[in-house]
Amino acid sequence: MQSRTLETIMVDEETPEHDHIHKGLRAFEECRWQDAITAFRHTLAEDPSDIEVEGKLTFALSQARQYDEAIEVLQRLRIKQPQLARWPYMIGYQFYTQKLWKEAVSWFSEALTLKPDYIIVLYRKGYAHLQSDQYDEGVKAFQLCIESWHRLSSVLQQTEQKSYGKANFQLGKAYLSKGLSLKARRPLEIAVQMDGEDHDRRYELGKCLLKNDDVGGAIRELEKANALNPGTDYVIDRLAQAYVARGDLERAERVYESIPPHRRRAFVLKNLGSVHLDQGKTDKASETLRLAAKKDPNNHNIQYLLGRALETCGPRGSAKQAYMRAIDLRRQKYGLDFPEAQERLREVEKTLMSPEALQQLDSNGRANENIGVDEQEGVVDHYNSSRGFGFINSSCQKIFFHITAVVDGYIPVVGRRVRFHIEQSEKGPRATKVMPS
Repeated sequence: MQSRTLETIMVDEETPEHDHIHKGLRAFEECRWQDAITAFRHTLAEDPSDIEVEGKLTFALSQARQYDEAIEVLQRLRIKQPQLARWPYMIGYQFYTQKLWKEAVSWFSEALTLKPDYIIVLYRKGYAHLQSDQYDEGVKAFQLCIESWHRLSSVLQQTEQKSYGKANFQLGKAYLSKGLSLKARRPLEIAVQMDGEDHDRRYELGKCLLKNDDVGGAIRELEKANALNPGTDYVIDRLAQAYVARGDLERAERVYESIPPHRRRAFVLKNLGSVHLDQGKTDKASETLRLAAKKDPNNHNIQYLLGRALETCGPRGSAKQAYMRAIDLRRQKYGLDFPEAQERLREVEKTLMSPEALQQLDSNGRANENIGVDEQEGVVDHYNSSRGFGFINSSCQKIFFHITAVVDGYIPVVGRRVRFHIEQSEKGPRATKVMPS
């Protein structure tokens, strides 16, 4: 049967039915979905047997997000044409669009019993499985999609090329999510061949190549991804990490700094701070990692890197606090120890101890509780006498203090040196036991 278009309707006899079809098709082609729905419903009221109009009605209803009404029409079509896989697929698609993955998978499975090599259904079934955390089922569906595509004629392969490319892309991403970067490479390369203008495909391939130690290939793909969609922070972050892997820290720093400061998320600041550490720029590392910790206070890796920075540029008491927080956070979140942070914490504690306390260390380098000191020195940088708070400049950080933390009625004076201890608060480190130096 000839598919109805505006051209075929124009030459038909002028009747009320054809007038509705004409209006419906015009609205359909112009994406005026509600107008198309109204016109097609009028047509079906006059001729309920017109399956082609019913099919177009379901598409318009779906586009208008009237999913329940679309499913109702599709159920009628399924009864009229039970041998067609298209109708259960389209029912599944209504659920798929609403991210109701379980229901979508059920209908896609019914469609595949009628047409096992239904390429787009195999792809979408795989994607729905992954969204439901059904990794094995998702991978199997993508593999079947790819195998089925290869069995098609060259003409049909061209028609189904989009779904084939998407299946390879999602399969590669699925492998990467499980650390299978060697298996991921080929499907991701095919995905890029199918659509090299998609920056996410370039990005995932670049990430894969970096994991496979193909640093040059990773930089090439990530540079292309960044050119296709400039300024995407996760692409820039991975590109900078590729330059770190190549040993080009200066280039990595410049790549990170291409992200405007106000747009740098915690993960970017963490990795930029790590680059600063590797460069020996501990003051910049401390500043950057403090910003990272402020944006993501519960990230144990940020706290660990901050501790490393503070070890060098002081105060050591703050480094100790950062390491302790890193250890606690990792235990709370993952139930795991943090050996690197624990080792650095022991070394920092040694530097804070008196000579007498150092002699009391056990064979593992652990001290008895409450042995040692945590006293710092700095200069009063700011003091608001009316509100009773200020800041002490101590090496590469400013420490908040309140007048209630000042010892023996001492009045802080801007520019004067003071001694103090540090404690951790919800808002960050603050000074206690403040006294003149």
